[in-house]
Parts: sequence; C-alpha cells; structure tokens
Amino acid sequence: MAKRYTDREIWEKEWFLKLSNDEKAAWFYIKDKCDNAGVWTPNFTLANFILGEIDWNSLPEKLNGNVEILENGKWFLKDFCKFQYTNLNEDSTSIPIQSHIKLLKEHGLWARVSQGLPKVSQRLNKDFNKASQKLKDKDKDKDKEKDKDKDNYIDSDDVNKIYSAYPSRCVVSNRGTGKSQKNKDKIKALLKSHTAEELIKLIETYKNDCKDNKTYMKNFSTFLNNLPDIEEIEVIEMPKLEISNKDNKDNRWNMQNIF
Repeated sequence: MAKRYTDREIWEKEWFLKLSNDEKAAWFYIKDKCDNAGVWTPNFTLANFILGEIDWNSLPEKLNGNVEILENGKWFLKDFCKFQYTNLNEDSTSIPIQSHIKLLKEHGLWARVSQGLPKVSQRLNKDFNKASQKLKDKDKDKDKEKDKDKDNYIDSDDVNKIYSAYPSRCVVSNRGTGKSQKNKDKIKALLKSHTAEELIKLIETYKNDCKDNKTYMKNFSTFLNNLPDIEEIEVIEMPKLEISNKDNKDNRWNMQNIF
C-alpha cells in the first residue's frame, strides 16, 4: 500500500481552519488521490459520491495557492513534490526519484519544479493587483470623464430659451436678424462663462433699448460675438436720462463703445 507524508501542522494553519469540514475532506481527498507528481485528474462524480456535494469551482481559491488548475484541467499540488521527496535530483540513481521526475516531465512540470516555483498565490496576487490597479485607473478615468462631461454639460432647454429670446425680426425695421442653427453653437460656448439668465437679460435689455431709441437691431450672430461685459447689465438698468435724438449716436448700445 502506497504511503505519503502528511503535515501535522496543517491543523494550525489559518487558511485550513477557514475551510468547512467538507472542504477539509476534499483537500485530503485530492492530496491522497493525486499521482506521485502531485497531479490529480478530477473525477467530480466520484468525489461527490464519496464526499458529498463540493463547490469545486470555488475550492481552489480557498486552498492558499496550494493548487493550480493546469491548462488540461488537471489539478496540480504545487508543493507536493517538495514536501514528499525533499530534493529531486535528475542525477540521482534512486529508481523512485527517477520515476517521479519522469512523471513530472510527462506532465510538462519538471522544469518548473526543478527551477523552483513561486507560490501560485503570489503570482495570482501579483496579476490580481495589476488587474485591480488597471480597473482603478479606468474608474478614475471614467470619473474624470464624468466630471468633465458634467462641467461641460449645457442644457439644451437653456440654449433654446436664449435663442428664442432674440427676435427673428428687428423690433424697429422688421428686417430679419439672420438667426440660424449656428447661433446655437455660439450660445453653447457662451454658456460656459455666462448663465442663461444673464444672456436672456442682456437680450431683453438690448431689445428694449433698440425699441426705445429707434435703433436697428444687429444680426443675432453679431450680437452674440460682441456681447458687453456682464457688469454692463446694471448700468443698462439704471434710470434713463432724457436724451435728445441728436445724442442717440452716443447711447450705451453704440457699437463702437460697447460692441
């Protein structure tokens, strides 16, 4: 009957203590049923018949990196050879040692075992940390994009309100003011530095001033490209002085002085 060494200290290891009783039994089952290279060919139907239902998908993650699922689906107990045989030397004349090495070569594991494997858990943690960092970076980028979008967000309703506030025809001459969809792009740009209320207030004040002073209104694009400073709003709303018609050319909406 084949015999194998067992680790008496396993009952004090934290990762093992966290396993359920069924998972502990599964660990010993794998360790006992694997071949002399530490490779177990899963037979879950038989294992479940003997042990009861085991969640085999989640079990490897709970075994502290002691098990690696190979590309062919077999389970490799990474420390098995080191624990059972201490030192596998290809120059050894021991028949059992040579048979173990031969079996490792058949599994394509000899080079890895002879060169010393890093703990699978360490390798997985390293890969996991890299992946996690990438995800964090992507999340940060997404947050930046969201903040950027939030900062650049322009309410289309505000654009339409401002566009509608400017008359399509001059309040004095009834000629067209040349409104077009391009004006909305300019409005969007202005909304990055002005509020919708400010722009509507400027339009209303300008419209009333042109009406009171019989001054032709500018094309909408000209108005948008030559807005007065916002501070002018307060000046515009100050009580008007009596201005004769001959002084109309000097009023506050004179293009040379304000626009």
